Amino acid sequence: MGVDQAVLLGRMTSTLVLLLLVAIPLLGLFVGLGWLADRMTRGAAARLVRRIRELPWIAAALAALWCGATYWGLFNLFGDLDLFVMVVIAVGLGVLAFLIPFRLLRRKAVGRAGTKVLVGGLTGAGLGFLLILGLVEGAIDVQDSGQSNELLNAVGFQDQWAWSRAPRTTSRSTTAAG
Repeated sequence: MGVDQAVLLGRMTSTLVLLLLVAIPLLGLFVGLGWLADRMTRGAAARLVRRIRELPWIAAALAALWCGATYWGLFNLFGDLDLFVMVVIAVGLGVLAFLIPFRLLRRKAVGRAGTKVLVGGLTGAGLGFLLILGLVEGAIDVQDSGQSNELLNAVGFQDQWAWSRAPRTTSRSTTAAG
C-alpha cells in the first residue's frame, strides 16, 4: 500500500471516529426524548410503540417505506429528480417491493430479525449512496471552482492539484520597461 493510500485510510478512519462522536450523543438524545415522552404520557407512548410493533401491517409498512426511501441517494446519483418524484418513487418502491415480504416475515421471530437485518443493510447502502453523491458534487465543485468542501477534506481529498475551469486571475502586473 502506497503513502497516498495510507494517508487516505488514516483520514477516512478519523472521519469514522468523528461520525461516531457525533452519532452517539444524537442517539442518546433520541433515547432520552423517548424516555421523557413516555414519562410525560405515563406509559402511553411505550404502549403505542409496542402496539404498532405488534400490528404486522403497520410495522411492515413503516419498514417498507424506510427501505424505499433508502434508494433516494441511488436515484439522485443517476438523475436530477425533484422532491415529488423522489417521494413517489420511494413510496412506490417500498410498497411494491417490500411491504408484502416484510409482512410475511413478521410471522416468526427469525423473520422479524431478518427484517431488521434487511432494513439495516438497505439503510447502510442508502447512506453510502448519499455519501457518494456528496463526494461527486464536491468533485464537481473542485473542478468548477478549485475549492473542495468539508466532506472531501474529511475523506482526505487533496485539492492543491485540482484543475479548475474557472478563469484565473494573475497577480502579476505588466509594466512597460523604459
